[in-house]
Amino acid sequence: MKTILVIILQLVITVAFAQVNKSFVVSGDSIKLNYNDFTKVDTFKIEAYIADCGEFGGHHEYIRIYQKRSHFIVTLKRDPPCQNNLDFELGIKKSFEKAKLTRNRKKIIGIFICDFNTKIQPKDYTSNAPTHFLIIYRKKIYYKEDQTGEWNKFTELSNELFKKK
Repeated sequence: MKTILVIILQLVITVAFAQVNKSFVVSGDSIKLNYNDFTKVDTFKIEAYIADCGEFGGHHEYIRIYQKRSHFIVTLKRDPPCQNNLDFELGIKKSFEKAKLTRNRKKIIGIFICDFNTKIQPKDYTSNAPTHFLIIYRKKIYYKEDQTGEWNKFTELSNELFKKK
């Protein structure tokens, strides 16, 4: 019970620091995203290479945030993974999704940025399915690599942003 309370407290603290005020200033060691400073030409991009086909390859996914008129838009583009992927054939996963960037979605992105800035602890092993992540914002590129293939925060982010209600 005590462990669960500690985890909940850590989550609340993370969310509280991710939103300093209503402008949702999100920053970590190296990445800072302030929605109030966003201009019409800014695009915040999160890209992932997910080696879900093991040593046979994988696919790319892209999340983009941009401003359109007075509100923000978030999109998700997925390259189809592996040939004959049943999720895509049955329409369970779409190759493109688009939504308004709500207050809740901004919080979810803030948590992802904090997780992105956390260093992955090295393991004694590597996987034949490593993952690679990029954040691109205002001509700066931030890179994260997971040789174990265990860091699944990007997948959690895309599932949370575009979950079905």
